[in-house]
Amino acid sequence: MTSSEKLLELYNEIIVNRYIDEKDAMQEWHDRYKSFIETVQARTVELKKGKKLDYDNGDQEFLDHFFISNNPVSSRGSNPISDEDLRTILRSNDFTCLIEETMLNPNKKSWVALIEKGKNIFKRSHFDNQPLRFNRISASCTSNLIPMPSENAFNKFVKYLNDNEILDFTNIEKSWYAQNEYLTNKFHEIFNNKILDENDFTDEYWLNLFAWSLYDKKVNQSESDVKDTETKPNTGTKKMENSLNRILFGAAGTGKTFNTINHALSIIEDKSLEELEKEERRDLKNRFDEYKNKGQIKFVTFHQSFSYEDFVEGIRAETVEDNEGKKNIEYPVVSGVFKSLCDIAQSKVILESQKNNFDPSANEIWKMSLGRAGEEEDIFDYCIKNDCVLLGWGNDINFSNATNRKQVEEIMDENGYEDYRKKYPSASRFVNDFKNKTKVGDLIIISDGNHKFRAIGEISGNYELLPDSDDAPRYVQKKSVKWLKLFKPSLNVEQVFDKVLSQQTIYNLANAINITKLKNLLDSHQKEDNDKKFVLIIDEINRGNISRIFGELITLIEESKRQGAKEQLSVTLPYSKQEFTVPNNVYIIGTMNSSDRSLTGLDIALRRRFTFIEMPPKPEEIKDENGVLIEIHGQDQNGDDASVIVAELLKVMNQRIEVLLDRDHCIGHANFMSLEQQPTLDNLSNIFKQKVIPQLQEYFFDDWAKINLVLNGNGMLQSKSIEKSVIFPNVDSEELGYFEDKKAWELVPTSFDKIESFTKIIQH
Repeated sequence: MTSSEKLLELYNEIIVNRYIDEKDAMQEWHDRYKSFIETVQARTVELKKGKKLDYDNGDQEFLDHFFISNNPVSSRGSNPISDEDLRTILRSNDFTCLIEETMLNPNKKSWVALIEKGKNIFKRSHFDNQPLRFNRISASCTSNLIPMPSENAFNKFVKYLNDNEILDFTNIEKSWYAQNEYLTNKFHEIFNNKILDENDFTDEYWLNLFAWSLYDKKVNQSESDVKDTETKPNTGTKKMENSLNRILFGAAGTGKTFNTINHALSIIEDKSLEELEKEERRDLKNRFDEYKNKGQIKFVTFHQSFSYEDFVEGIRAETVEDNEGKKNIEYPVVSGVFKSLCDIAQSKVILESQKNNFDPSANEIWKMSLGRAGEEEDIFDYCIKNDCVLLGWGNDINFSNATNRKQVEEIMDENGYEDYRKKYPSASRFVNDFKNKTKVGDLIIISDGNHKFRAIGEISGNYELLPDSDDAPRYVQKKSVKWLKLFKPSLNVEQVFDKVLSQQTIYNLANAINITKLKNLLDSHQKEDNDKKFVLIIDEINRGNISRIFGELITLIEESKRQGAKEQLSVTLPYSKQEFTVPNNVYIIGTMNSSDRSLTGLDIALRRRFTFIEMPPKPEEIKDENGVLIEIHGQDQNGDDASVIVAELLKVMNQRIEVLLDRDHCIGHANFMSLEQQPTLDNLSNIFKQKVIPQLQEYFFDDWAKINLVLNGNGMLQSKSIEKSVIFPNVDSEELGYFEDKKAWELVPTSFDKIESFTKIIQH
């Protein structure tokens, strides 16, 4: 059967027959896709007449259509960029010019420019390269590309067409655009003027949708079926994925830390690991980093010096600036990495405004204390209830006529406050900042001590003196605010600040605030906050002293002892004396190098409270960008071509290690992943010299004879006998006593550059 006949048969199966069963859905898909392409082409005509794209002047809906989730070209997939940030980018003349060029000249040159220049524009907005977005724009500007912007999916489709001898991509440049254009043209050429039945299903839009449907049915669903078959016998898979505490264990280089990203996203996004494995790694890493920036993921590495004070809480010396600008040493109780995450997870938004218009380029951000934390809660409560902020400095003096600090001081003196001003020289500065420098539209962040904050408000009114009344508080200098967020318990400063807060009553936060984190916090919504999951990743969990680090929390992390569980437990922490319980939305993911310490040597209390997930070596992961197992080529000593499949090489070596040692000391596939970008004999040689051989030395305690067995006597090692008469020629043999002749081993550097040194490893 020719390639054309194969395609015609598949077209009947996937499009024509499916149309009979799903007529309305199929027709709607076709019509929406066609309509969108024609809309882009119509706007292109206007471009040619000189009407430029302008997001704020009539083109918002059109430009948004390239990125909305229900775009008929493709779904947008994961979206690590907020709609607000996307709008900022779309307002950029630089980016709209790239879209214009792609619309006017939908070819490979404009696609390359879109990726290269678009990447820099996204990076300026602190987002990584977005190849799927750029491919999606290109596929939206022409019907000469099939709507499959995911390069990972497209490469699998190309492999399917090649393997089944439907199309030959051998001589086609290996880029998404070149291969996509070639594929589309071939499909259109094969189906040119062919009508399969009474319905005309062969316009260019049906053909493009056929390509995508062929991938979905023959590649995507096929992979899903295989994975379903593989996972069905393991009825505990889902339970394992949902475990609150889990440890990924395996030999060095098996991808334990690499896979923590997938596990963390699986928890936070409530997706299966199988779903996430279908996505591109760049998208997963972008989302992981976004959650990390939002404070939902924390990463820490255990080591011998890591302590309870680092993990839970401890007393630390800090230099703190008081209201008079003097620096004093204090010893506050500071939360460690785990308690900080638990505090964030427990904190709820108990009040929030549905809308905030804060513009960091036009407004300023201030830190303010509303009374002394823990001592003057009535001031804070009054302000929240009455939508205002109050200042105590200046007592009941009216500063309405003061426009600068000097005038504030003069009014203080006129009211008999000379001694007060001398005693508190910063008082006039605080009054001036509050009255004259804070403006309507500025943000006020209310502190709760030096390490936490509890509310965010937007100034909505000018200065006034609170009128005297029976229920008036002690503080009377007032400005009205609109409260945007109120947190209980208070949030840790690291959520939005780059350093701890000062004790000063009010000051500008220009150099201390993280604008991105603040915007994320303001943009989040109450329901979302209350449903969030949080993940602590502990790398090398078995390298720390577990009982010393976890302390009493070793009991509280157990699922049945978590907050809200039937057997919930709490403890009084030793430093802060707070009652503490571990929330049930905090997950712990640990990694453990089993070749460093066996499972039996791990703290038994830790083992009982964690689910263990083995991460074995996966030689099948050593593939090129097209999903084909990497094969290294070279010429043997006779000048003949020779090659070795690296996956097979690793598999055979690990089989020998398991026999000679155990499965905990295998060689991980991660050591070979650089071959994906550089599949050369030189690179493989360097991997063996710099990674594999040193790791085998450590595993076998320099027992070179066993290392040579693993290598199958491939010539990388050579031995020579050591005779005592040669080493000690002038010493009587009787003086030497018993001396066993030994073998000395050494590496043969030249053998690492020969292909036969690697083929011999797997020879039987």
